[in-house]
Amino acid sequence: MFLLLFFKPLCIAFETLQAIVIHGFQLLDIWFNDSAGNNTNCQRSKLLDISTVGSFCEWKGILIRNLGFLLDIMTLLMALCHYVHIWWLHGMKFRLVDVVLFLNMCLVRCNCKTYQRIY
Repeated sequence: MFLLLFFKPLCIAFETLQAIVIHGFQLLDIWFNDSAGNNTNCQRSKLLDISTVGSFCEWKGILIRNLGFLLDIMTLLMALCHYVHIWWLHGMKFRLVDVVLFLNMCLVRCNCKTYQRIY
């Protein structure tokens, strides 16, 4: 029963981490573009000249795509584990609750397969 307390916070953490990754990369991209155009600070421009800003721009899309896929799959697997845990606690008695849990589990499994095909 104690594991049910972790479901919602972990789902929220995965979705928050995905938003932080996406918007963090956008913030870094804006900062790199702003720093490249502003040459008032010589040390910062030298730092950007020796850094791999071009490499960052190439890897940004790949990282966002891979981390987004991983976090989406983790959220769906957490939902599936949540449904299995509720089913295990409730017992399989073939009532309306069991039918709804089974249909939700099938829906989550189909969404996982769809994400894998799209990826």
